[in-house]
Amino acid sequence: MAKQGFNKTIWVSVLVQSGIPVEVKAFRESRPAQAQRKLWLKETRPEYDEAAVFEVDFPSGVGP
Repeated sequence: MAKQGFNKTIWVSVLVQSGIPVEVKAFRESRPAQAQRKLWLKETRPEYDEAAVFEVDFPSGVGP
């Protein structure tokens, strides 16, 4: 099977509290996703909680 090209990307911010994912937000650009992560980190307990941003690539013809 031929490898499809990737031409759409979204960034997903995830908030995990005490090991449980409690909030997920998707963004079209990296900057707002990173800003959301920083906002969440101000309100979390660093020893128990985490926030991260993931880049998700969609193949041509698939995705948002």
